[in-house]
Amino acid sequence: MKIQSLSIDMIHEDILNNFNRYQKTTKGLVMKGTKLIEKDLNFIDEWDGNNKLVVIEAMRKAVVDSGFVLGAFDEKKLIGFIVIEGKNYGVYRELSYIHVSNEHRGKGIGSKLFKESIEHARQRGIKKYYIAAHPSIESQRFYRGLGCDLANYIIQEIFDKEPLDIQLECEI
Repeated sequence: MKIQSLSIDMIHEDILNNFNRYQKTTKGLVMKGTKLIEKDLNFIDEWDGNNKLVVIEAMRKAVVDSGFVLGAFDEKKLIGFIVIEGKNYGVYRELSYIHVSNEHRGKGIGSKLFKESIEHARQRGIKKYYIAAHPSIESQRFYRGLGCDLANYIIQEIFDKEPLDIQLECEI
């Protein structure tokens, strides 16, 4: 596996063709006041061709707007990626996407992408990531394992996109 920064030219229309964004959620966390409560949930996240095009456009926009995208490759196949947006929210920069293709999860790829992104963020003077994180127990465990905590400040425009997401931050 190789992790590399993606230029705008590398983010082509078929970069996600073989990417399997399948996630079944049966248990998750929800905010109840200021506390996280475990709750039974039942939904599946899966990207079709249109969803993939939206993500590709978001990747391109991040690069154009002075953010960055890192990709994890198995040979020439993209198996994971992380997107850090270019817009500043005070001390925060949004980590808008981090995904590993379903068949490659559980191998530490997401953690490697996250840790590599920290080095890139430091070079750009970024102080904290802001993450609207999927509410699944697995996703929350992943972020907590990387040192992320509940956000001290809620960025309303990010929260409004996915109100079920848990708003997190991570010190760079």
